Amino acid sequence: MQVYYSKKLPETIPASLARSNFYTILEEVDSWEETMEILSNKKLMKTIRESAEDFRKGKIVTYEEFLNEA
Repeated sequence: MQVYYSKKLPETIPASLARSNFYTILEEVDSWEETMEILSNKKLMKTIRESAEDFRKGKIVTYEEFLNEA
């Protein structure tokens, strides 16, 4: 599995910066927690990998086709 990062995260930040960006930091932490939950769920990750492989093989349906199958 390849992981891409857009920037290096600092290990520590000044308290004034943390206070001024408190809600942004909370959102970032929440996002990382959700990512870790997904990555630790073996069944979900297997499904994601299988779906990605189906997409690469062209095994896809349009939204309209999906609605007609239901």
